[in-house]
Amino acid sequence: MTDSKLAAFSTQDLVYSHINGHDMMATVLTPKLLQGKPPSDYPVLVYWHGGGFITGHRTYAPWWPKWSIEFALSRNSIIVSPDYRLLPEASGSDILDDIRAFWEWMKNDFISVSERERWHARPNLGQVACMGESSGGYLALQSALLGSSGIDIKVVITISAPLDGDICIKRFGIPSPRMILGSWPPPPRRAEAIIRDYIRAIKPGTVRTEGDPVAMWPLLMCIVQQARMPRLFGYQKNILLNATAMIDQANKLPPMWIIHSEQDSLVSLPCRIPTTDKALFFSAN
Repeated sequence: MTDSKLAAFSTQDLVYSHINGHDMMATVLTPKLLQGKPPSDYPVLVYWHGGGFITGHRTYAPWWPKWSIEFALSRNSIIVSPDYRLLPEASGSDILDDIRAFWEWMKNDFISVSERERWHARPNLGQVACMGESSGGYLALQSALLGSSGIDIKVVITISAPLDGDICIKRFGIPSPRMILGSWPPPPRRAEAIIRDYIRAIKPGTVRTEGDPVAMWPLLMCIVQQARMPRLFGYQKNILLNATAMIDQANKLPPMWIIHSEQDSLVSLPCRIPTTDKALFFSAN
């Protein structure tokens, strides 16, 4: 991890689950400035990375909002950044299973790991915030909706996240040439060939939890343009995948800060604001 954004943290990689022989990893980032202070408990910020459910990984720092790192440092917070399975090798339901497994690990094992490793800064699971951008923002909200295994998440922050399954189906359910973040995908016939070639090369049982954003960006654009995302994600097979639809059924939700650009070329603004008086929606030009 060489990105200067994260230079103020010491890091440790931990396994939170195993799937088909693949270690599901989470990186713990602890502010170095705490090393000179007496041992104590500190707040936790769980950060889910973005990448359209297809690319990125837990320590891909270029996409981390600088203000989130400054916020964590100002609160002496421990950051925990987990990986999760990615499309098209996985489905949306697989990703929800990874969220559940991560929070089970947080509840049952994270504190014991800190005690066994004799961490100078110990995690306080009574003070947990959860955030993410793009697909990571979706996972942050789903963390609260799925119950987070009894851990009381104090606040959820989502940035440019695809929260509304109905919008995703309508906007991305019909193939259409479209400019995505300033670039055009390959022509439809070529885009279809790229998708087919990639999927045919996937071996049964493959678990992939990271993808180079530069190398895999063409595949992501092809999947979006050719309307493969709703089907690969599985919106119509699992109602739990539609985050905004599940909000109305939630018994309890933490305060939420929903940030979205009005000019986002990939993810549309939500068609409705979550029906809770604890949701703050911020639209950025």
